Amino acid sequence: MQTIDQVQEEIIDEFAMFDDWMDKYALIIEQGNSLEKLDEKYKTPNNIIEGCQSRVWLQT
Repeated sequence: MQTIDQVQEEIIDEFAMFDDWMDKYALIIEQGNSLEKLDEKYKTPNNIIEGCQSRVWLQT
């Protein structure tokens, strides 16, 4: 199992491969689409990410 630091480094490296912001944006969308749906019980005001074009929640 990877540590959070290892996962973070992989994500940074993956984004570093792209110079164009649209490519980085597409990567974010692709990664988001690969995630499991968030359980409705976590979709609370405390977990919402403000400023996103779409409604986004983060549960750790």
